[in-house]
Parts: sequence; structure tokens; C-alpha cells
Amino acid sequence: MDLEIFTNNLSPRVDLEIFRLSRNFDNLSPRMDLEIFTNNLSPRVDLEIFGLSRNFDNLSPRMDLEIFTNNLSPRVDLEIFGLSRNFDNLSPRMDLEIFTNNLSPRVDLEIFGLSRNFDNLSPRMDLEIFTNNLSPRVDLEIFRLSRNFDNLSPRMDLEIFTNNLSPRVDLEIFGLSRNFDNLSPRMDLEIFTNNLSPRVDLEIFGLSRNFDNLSPRMDLEIFTNNLSARVDLEIFGLSRNFDNLSPRMDLEIFTNNLSPRVDLEIFGLSRNFDNLSPRMDLEIFTDNLPPRVDLEIFGLSGNFDNLSPRVDLEIFGLSGDFDNLSPPVDLEIFAGCHSNEY
Repeated sequence: MDLEIFTNNLSPRVDLEIFRLSRNFDNLSPRMDLEIFTNNLSPRVDLEIFGLSRNFDNLSPRMDLEIFTNNLSPRVDLEIFGLSRNFDNLSPRMDLEIFTNNLSPRVDLEIFGLSRNFDNLSPRMDLEIFTNNLSPRVDLEIFRLSRNFDNLSPRMDLEIFTNNLSPRVDLEIFGLSRNFDNLSPRMDLEIFTNNLSPRVDLEIFGLSRNFDNLSPRMDLEIFTNNLSARVDLEIFGLSRNFDNLSPRMDLEIFTNNLSPRVDLEIFGLSRNFDNLSPRMDLEIFTDNLPPRVDLEIFGLSGNFDNLSPRVDLEIFGLSGDFDNLSPPVDLEIFAGCHSNEY
């Protein structure tokens, strides 16, 4: 039942109480394309189209919300359907390809008022919403997603901000859970690999304070590009205890030319590194650093009984007792040209 009613140019105000359709659409047809407003509409259209039901648990597998893919006016009230607050059984492929075009500078993204619990989201729900150039200020409270994402799909690439964003973007994207013990094996946080502005609030996900079961290869390839002189490196608010970190977590974060002064409180790592991986090369500052770098990189402990037998002690101002250092860790960190300011 193609509702090809309003595909033409309508007047600025049309009372859309056409059919007074039912308040319950649990058995909608598999292909009911809501191709209603795909044309240029006037600046203000009351989108209370059908007064649809508040519960859409049995929506069809292919209900493409291809409603606002065209150029809309600067302000559109996106309370389209008053959809349900609980979408536990959404279809496997519900592409939210709604705002992929150039939108106006300010769009209220309270699109669906989706549920606060998305434990059974589909395996491939690409949040390819803001991949285009957005305006300097976009309220990214898109879905008000659940506070608990223990069962997220294995491949949910957060490829949201890979383009050039404006200098200030509020990165409270999803309000994700504080506990990510079961994150997928390959969740590449390839979010800020492009040139960002000098000041980016890196409270991206508000991730958990305890990452004991992180995946074996979670490369924090976030700041590998040229960043500005001052970047607040409180990236994830990671846990103070990393006893079970993966065997190969290369901290290849600052291998590029950084500014003379970088606050090296990168992860707020634990004061106890007894069970660190066998080969954790601290290849962080192998490039040309300025003459004076504050070497409080990890806030390491005052007791390094299990460090390697050969450590160049001009690195961290390490402890005076290295009796049980582990067999070889070449801390070839500052093999570059440095002054004698240490």
C-alpha cells in the first residue's frame, strides 16, 4: 500500500488527518515504503501522519526509513511515528540512512525516541549517519542507546567521525555502558584518525573503569596523526589495574611528531604491572622529542622487582632496587637525540 499521497509540493500547512489510521500496526505489510516526504516540502510540516502505534515489535524485515534523504528545511520536527520505546526485535537490516545528506546547521535528532535497551540489536547496524560534513554543532544524542551493551554485535564499527569535524563536537554519542567486559574481538576505535581541531573532548564512550577482558588486539590507533599542541589524553578513563592486558598491546599512539609538551597521563595505568605482557615495547617516543619530556608516562610503581635485567636507568628515574628484572626488555625508547636535561 504505497502511500504516494504527498509526493507533490504541498502547502506549508496540511492537516494530515487523512485516514485516521489505526493505533496498532503490528502486522504491517513487508514492503510498506513510507515514501511520503521524499520531495521538497515546505519549511514546516506537522508530521503526525498516521498516529502510528507505540509498539512496533513486529515491523517488517525491510522498512527503509527513506523519509528525509532529500534536502529538508532547516527545522523539521522529527517525531514522525512516535515509535515504540522498545525495539528489541528490530529487523536485521534497518539502515538508518536518514541524515546522510547535508542537513541544516541544527537538527533535533530525537528521531525515534528509541529504547534504552538494545541488547538484541542486529549484527550489522552501521551507524553511518554523520559520515558527511555536518555543521559545527550537532547534538549527538541520536538514539539515547542503552546503558548496557554487553551483547553488542561482533563488528560494530564506530565509523562516525572519520571525516573532518568542526573544532568542537560533543562526543557523548551513545551514552554507552560503563561496563564493556564482553566487547567484540575487533572494535577498532578508528574515530579520530583524521586531523582534528586543537581541542577535542575525548570522553568518547565513557568506557568502563575495568577492562580485564579486553580483546587481544585493540590497537589504540587514535592519535597517530598530527595532533595539536595540547590534547587531553583522558581517552577512555581506563582502569587503574591492567593485570590481564593482551600480549601485544602496542601503545603506538604518539609515534608522530608531537608538540613540545604532552601530558603523558595516557591511560592512567595501574601502579602494579607484575603481569604485563612478555613484549610490551614502549615504542612511544621513538621520534624526535623536544629536549625536555616529563617522563611520568605511566605513573609507574616505585617497586620494579620483576623488570628485565638490563634497563637503561635514565628513562623513568626508576627505583633503586632492580634485583629481579625480567630477561630482556630493550627500552629503546629515547635512543634519539636528547639533551642532558634529564
